[in-house]
Amino acid sequence: MIKPIQLILFAGVLASCTRMDQYYPDAQKTTISGEEFVVRKLSASTYQALPNDPSRYSLTSLDASVWGRNMLAIEKATGCKVMPGSIKNSHMNTIAAVLC
Repeated sequence: MIKPIQLILFAGVLASCTRMDQYYPDAQKTTISGEEFVVRKLSASTYQALPNDPSRYSLTSLDASVWGRNMLAIEKATGCKVMPGSIKNSHMNTIAAVLC
């Protein structure tokens, strides 16, 4: 029988090898402050951004500074401005509408 600590360690090993562009091959990659982000189109003017390497962030605590970099990644990838009232943040993920 697998002990809980073994399961946690196994999940950690898997997570450390995962990059988001593996899950979103259609996403555009862009670099903000030396960190790579993936940006993908959800609808005509709505985009999602998140760090390409989630292992840089804790699964148990929140680093809200990533949200600002997500927004900059969306703007850099689209060439448009993010509409402030449209921003939805969740853990490492940002979804926002753009105005071109």
